[in-house]
Amino acid sequence: GLPAARGAQAGRPSAGANERAGAKCSSAVQLPLEMRSLVDESIRRSGLSLDSLELSGLPAEAVARVQRSLYVYSAGFCEMLDELLAHTANRPRLVAMLWESFMYLVERTDNGCGYRTAMTSLADEHEGAIDRVRKGAALREGRLLEEVATIN
Repeated sequence: GLPAARGAQAGRPSAGANERAGAKCSSAVQLPLEMRSLVDESIRRSGLSLDSLELSGLPAEAVARVQRSLYVYSAGFCEMLDELLAHTANRPRLVAMLWESFMYLVERTDNGCGYRTAMTSLADEHEGAIDRVRKGAALREGRLLEEVATIN
């Protein structure tokens, strides 16, 4: 597995993460500090840190590329949707449908990155949680019905 996020609980990037985020890259435009912070927060929320990615074997340049890519692809798609759908009558519905299409394509074009497996695991986990809640509610309902029957 990946090493645990260091400094993630405190919500602050490490010195190494700050150095990587500020490093110049010949292949891409540097992200503004506010955007780097947003991407770093999204990484920390998943239980990782830029340092843990590097400790997992990713070179610093690859970690910086992940950071830039997360921002570019998510922000770019959002900006495109905002621009194209700004004056449509059914904007919320269209946005939802296009995001659904985007996620469908991500699942279908998963060339081994593990997205489909991760999404299936999350869906199974949520389904299991829902089942547990339903079973618990059914048990409580049964007990209440028994109590009501003994009172009458």
